[in-house]
Order: sequence, then structure tokens, then C-alpha cells
Amino acid sequence: MALHKSAWQTNPYLNDEFSASLAVDGKKTNLSQWGGECVASSNNGTAEWRVDLKDVLSIHHIVIHYVRNKPVWGIYFYALYPLKLSVSFVNY
Repeated sequence: MALHKSAWQTNPYLNDEFSASLAVDGKKTNLSQWGGECVASSNNGTAEWRVDLKDVLSIHHIVIHYVRNKPVWGIYFYALYPLKLSVSFVNY
């Protein structure tokens, strides 16, 4: 549904290297921070990410993959930061 749609984010880390478009490109084989497939935001407050689905759609579920630099959850650096997530739907 969101594949290759227009995406936007606040405070991108290193500008285009971790841009929002990476989240909707369909790639998910290398989810390490520097694998070229993850969106990242700088530490400038709350990160916000948006995708324009271009239409009113029925959404059954949403899948979000968290960055993984090692294969086991809980053993690496990013597990020290809790993932706080909220999802909003807006029909403009």
C-alpha cells in the first residue's frame, strides 16, 4: 500500500542518507543502521514520519521494522532506547 509512495520525515539524520523514502522502497534485507535501507532521525526532539497513500484506503495492519545491527534483539546498543510509537490517520 505504501510501496514507492511519497514519504516525509522531520529531522533526518545526515540529510538524504537516511531519508524517509527508504521506508517505502520495499527493501528490508539489510536492516543495520548503515545498510542503506533504514530511515533515521537526528536527536532533535520527536521524530515524525509521514507517507501519502494518495487515497482513502482500508488498512488491516502496519509493519514497522526496527534497525538491527545484530541478529538477536536485546544484546546491542539500540535496545537501550525504548521504541515509542504512535500511529495517526488523517484524511485531507
